[in-house]
Amino acid sequence: MEKKDYTATIEVKAPAEKAFKCMNNVARWWTEKLEGDTQKLNGIFTIHFSDESFVTHKLIEVK
Repeated sequence: MEKKDYTATIEVKAPAEKAFKCMNNVARWWTEKLEGDTQKLNGIFTIHFSDESFVTHKLIEVK
């Protein structure tokens, strides 16, 4: 499988500190079908959209 980079930009009307805090609470975004560690450096978590559709993330920077 070929690796591809993904970039997304989201613009919100909120103070930067509040937006950053909300973005770092991944478990709150995906309360269902989320498994793994969403808080610690090198944590790996998977979000399942269906039995065959999922995405796995690794936290490479945590603040």
